[in-house]
Amino acid sequence: MATSVLSPYGPPSPPCIRLVKDKGDYFEALTGTAGFVIKVIGEAHDMYEMERQDHVANFLVPSLLSAYDLDASDAVLEHSYRHVAAQLEKLRPSPGVIHQGNWKEYLGQKSYYSAYVQFFDQCIGQEGLERTFYTIFPQLIPGLVVSSLSPLLHLGFGIETQHPLIVAEGLAYMCITYADPGPSLTDLVQQQRACRRPMSCTDILETIAEDKRFDGSFDQATFAAKLKVVLSSRGDLIKTYTRQWGVDGLSETLLVERLDELSVLLANLVLSLDQTNHDPNLQPPPLDPYLVYTLLPVTRAVRFMIDHLPSLVDKQRLVKVLWCATISYFVIQGRPAVNTHTPPDDTPDWNEMILRALASGDPRVVIVIRTLFQWEERHFCSVFPMAAQAVLNADASRAYCK
Repeated sequence: MATSVLSPYGPPSPPCIRLVKDKGDYFEALTGTAGFVIKVIGEAHDMYEMERQDHVANFLVPSLLSAYDLDASDAVLEHSYRHVAAQLEKLRPSPGVIHQGNWKEYLGQKSYYSAYVQFFDQCIGQEGLERTFYTIFPQLIPGLVVSSLSPLLHLGFGIETQHPLIVAEGLAYMCITYADPGPSLTDLVQQQRACRRPMSCTDILETIAEDKRFDGSFDQATFAAKLKVVLSSRGDLIKTYTRQWGVDGLSETLLVERLDELSVLLANLVLSLDQTNHDPNLQPPPLDPYLVYTLLPVTRAVRFMIDHLPSLVDKQRLVKVLWCATISYFVIQGRPAVNTHTPPDDTPDWNEMILRALASGDPRVVIVIRTLFQWEERHFCSVFPMAAQAVLNADASRAYCK
């Protein structure tokens, strides 16, 4: 690794700090370096919007928690904070007040973010974090079908760390990005009969890749616009393939296995970002970074959320929404080839890759490297370090996706 890339940060430390302590209070256990992270979480809560006017998400808290979890030094954390915060927009006052009687009336209105945050702060203070989450969150699941999954990423960090401010922000973010799926897609998140012959997620994507009914280009300016077109024009097809994964009727244990399966699939898709892995004249174009930097960490976030949802049906609904989003993104990206990659003779070194991620200046890279590292700890599968290397080798000049 070139010294010039790493010189501002010094040598790596073993990535041994875990965010979630064994049955302990994470934030009570934090001292020293972690004190800075806690301070930023509190300050950012009352200072920044969760999404810019151009729809770029606020990754400040997830990226700092990820960097801390990867044992970043004080200098790295402070540099990351200054870099990310400089790109955020200051919190704006809302035009009205949100309360228990009207909180559903302003869904999808971004100008009400600060009011929603205040409302959920109050709910958590009165009812507690867990009760607020499992009371409010299931009502917002339908809105995820045709909107960004970025709120799940933020909310997942709140559930993982059990921090009330992050949970309030995540729920507020879900509210302002809520999009009515319409009658044709509403039943997607309802309980259905169990699929008699479920397919693996890899087999489903390979089938979709050959399905001519998905042919066509999507030339809309933003990813959100493309998503709406795909779901409106191919909604019935996507519903059919979503159900083919056989999520309805599964136990929580089997749902976790489905998420594990999906994580491996997404890691294989990440590898297409590596420019050295394919000839652009012969292979489909690289996947959009939005797919990588959203779906992979969100899959892990969903893993934490299903532990905190008392209703098995709600757990199933959430996993179905995630799979529907995966299919939609896959179609938008041109249905690229789904390949399983041969393990390399030498597995990439995690310490070196973590250093590169921390020095990248991109909060999304830090989040996804931390996600891949923790998936590899869970699965001991070489596809995860390979995917991490592919992310780091991707074109660093790509702008955030809208």
